[in-house]
Amino acid sequence: MQIFKRSFLSVVCVICVLLASLWASEDSFDDTLDEENVRSSNATSFGFDTPKYFGWIHSVALITAYFNDGSLKQGFALLLENGFYLTSSNLTYQAGLYPKTIFAKMQDDSTSPIMCVASLKLQAMDSTKGLSLLKTSAFTDEHCNIRPQSYYHKRIQTTFAQDIFDPLAFQDPLTEDEEIFFPILNNFYTFGIEKTMAIEGKSIIDAKDQKTIYGYSLEIKKEDDPNLGRPFFDGNENFIGILSIVDYSDNPIIVTKNIIQDFIKNIKKKNISMEIVSK
Repeated sequence: MQIFKRSFLSVVCVICVLLASLWASEDSFDDTLDEENVRSSNATSFGFDTPKYFGWIHSVALITAYFNDGSLKQGFALLLENGFYLTSSNLTYQAGLYPKTIFAKMQDDSTSPIMCVASLKLQAMDSTKGLSLLKTSAFTDEHCNIRPQSYYHKRIQTTFAQDIFDPLAFQDPLTEDEEIFFPILNNFYTFGIEKTMAIEGKSIIDAKDQKTIYGYSLEIKKEDDPNLGRPFFDGNENFIGILSIVDYSDNPIIVTKNIIQDFIKNIKKKNISMEIVSK
């Protein structure tokens, strides 16, 4: 009888342990983030399983600019229509030199890691506004070797290009308590997304033409590796601007879309070859 009781108690203990393990497993599954979790979290990072809500992540490129003195600069860029990329002018100039080679790496919605997609060339730059426009000069394979354009390249440029002249996506001035989203580079060489609310409006007087350059400042200092060229979006996936260092400002700011539109319109006025059409 004693042996039976001991056996029965042992079986009960084993069952309790198994149930506890199952409950722990269920708790771990419940931690899966959905769109509502994303909107309410303070700092959320996503890799390949980025929700459709953040579809703009596939418009982001990681660019590396190589210079003749052996130096390089790395940051972000935003894919525009017709194979153009928008980035910070600070990434396309180094001690009197312009890049000899620029590669763009992106992450589309069919594969996890970012990979090389194009070789770019500098089309126009305005250091006063902190902006540069790059143009696709050749397509590449995933290892940055030049190759003919493929269906994969064409799909990226037609599906994920941002139209910064879209009148329906025009931005009103942001409030200081409005959430904004931006890309990061994860440890596994994929893009993630985080958000911040640490913004305030910033006006800068350009001594050359007395115009006010308007942007948004972040809690970041110039020496803090700010990942220049990084694009920012609001909660409705509308493009806000990119992070750059403009003339007459010591720290990086988000250069807003209206300044970027003026930059591209000025390029067109100077008859620099491009196909981005303002509406």
